[in-house]
Amino acid sequence: MAGPLRKGDLFGYYPGNPVTIAGGSVPRIAIPATLLKFRNAPVWSAGYEAPASIEGRIVDKAGRPVRGVYAALYDNPDLLNRPVFLSDVTGADGIYRLPVPIPGKYYLGARSVYGGSPAPGDLYGRYEGNPEHVVTLREGDHRTGVDLTVDALFPGL
Repeated sequence: MAGPLRKGDLFGYYPGNPVTIAGGSVPRIAIPATLLKFRNAPVWSAGYEAPASIEGRIVDKAGRPVRGVYAALYDNPDLLNRPVFLSDVTGADGIYRLPVPIPGKYYLGARSVYGGSPAPGDLYGRYEGNPEHVVTLREGDHRTGVDLTVDALFPGL
């Protein structure tokens, strides 16, 4: 089955990449696999770290941490469809962490409700660090301090 990683999927990343295969050989390698605990966020086994990660705080317009919101990486600038990677929901400190097993170009957003179109009152925000709202993660990138501001959508409705 193809598509984004989901809760219950197994995911593995060979820590010895790249693999070189000589002509006529059949190498045997072990790839440690981890069961995905959350919707799309890998929970790494002890001693293994994702090749890239991004973390920060989710705050309101006054800069106060927001509880119960998740950060999400999308592969499209409109933040549509399912996110490619999803954090766990934030606690009282508003901190999120997204392990990223596949480095690349992503669009970062935050929401209080998973799935479907945002509804009036839902908290929503997107990365404002550049005009394209894009985050590029390369292998070895472990970005911190990438804060997101959320606000209630259509609060008067």
